Amino acid sequence: MEQPWTILKLLEWTTSYFKTAGIESPRIDAEVLIAHSLSLQRIDLYTKFDQPLEKQELDNFKPLLKRRKNGEPVAYIIGQREFWSLDFKVCPDVLIPRPDTEILVEQAIKAIDRKTASAPNLRIADIGTGSGAVITSLAKERPDHTCFASDIHLPTLQCARDNMELNNVEPALFQADLLSCIRPATLDIIVSNPPYIKTSDMATLQREVSFEPTRALDGGADGLIFIEKIIQSAATALKPDGTLLMEIGFGQMDDTRTLAEATGCFNTIEFFKDYSGIHRVVVMDRV
Repeated sequence: MEQPWTILKLLEWTTSYFKTAGIESPRIDAEVLIAHSLSLQRIDLYTKFDQPLEKQELDNFKPLLKRRKNGEPVAYIIGQREFWSLDFKVCPDVLIPRPDTEILVEQAIKAIDRKTASAPNLRIADIGTGSGAVITSLAKERPDHTCFASDIHLPTLQCARDNMELNNVEPALFQADLLSCIRPATLDIIVSNPPYIKTSDMATLQREVSFEPTRALDGGADGLIFIEKIIQSAATALKPDGTLLMEIGFGQMDDTRTLAEATGCFNTIEFFKDYSGIHRVVVMDRV
């Protein structure tokens, strides 16, 4: 007589299937998708490992299995991703928040704290906010400041608004192209995670990245088109002593420094590495 499918049997089979399909993290992905399909926490898979599964439960899981096997990121399949210990809704209109971007949040909090003694209510803007993960995290950590966020794509802003409501913060949202909605010399801090991948490199990215919006990844021929625009706009939008923080790509440190120095408006330019040792975040102070 055929043995029934249990949670453990499904977990082991799915892990093996994902390994064969070349999925990078087969066990974790199997756990997340099975738990999501069964409306359980991942820990429940092990406390209920011998629980038999109904045919309907197996049928509900099969489409998720196929989507992951075809390369779709787990975050899009389950519709959420954790960032900065907060939960965020994700959809194909936004980039999936990544751990390396937490470096941007860390440095922004340090910049906020440096300025708070002399300016107890700072004006902080997130340009190209995407899912809203960065500005939501900052508003959650430092709620006494005035936060703004902009993005040019309306469905993206709707996702960001959902995430702000989910995490009980209320930054003002604007549909705008980069800093076009900001008046001169009105901001204390600007944060941004702009598109910075070279157009020629887009076709070489991991299969999973192909599911993410190209407009949020492609930084033009040299990967610097948006970095340059933000630096130039920030030179006008920041108050004296204001700070710009941006995520940048691999090998872009020297070019970013050159672009900042060319404005003649920034007197301190520092770079911070991500968890892989890559210079990932630039912090520059307005004269």
